[in-house]
Amino acid sequence: MRHRIADGSLTDVVGQLLQIDDRELVLRDRRGQQHRILRSAVVASRRVPDRPPPRRRPRES
Repeated sequence: MRHRIADGSLTDVVGQLLQIDDRELVLRDRRGQQHRILRSAVVASRRVPDRPPPRRRPRES
């Protein structure tokens, strides 16, 4: 989610969308921190696919 912050610059938050309403969005980043973003501050967004599960190495016999 790219959004405008108080000083007018842009910043991004990458995370899971937890909640959305007419006023704001709530996202949780991978560290577990929640970010509340006003919808009026959103400049751009896109869906990022989930990370693939880690690959396991085959066992040697």
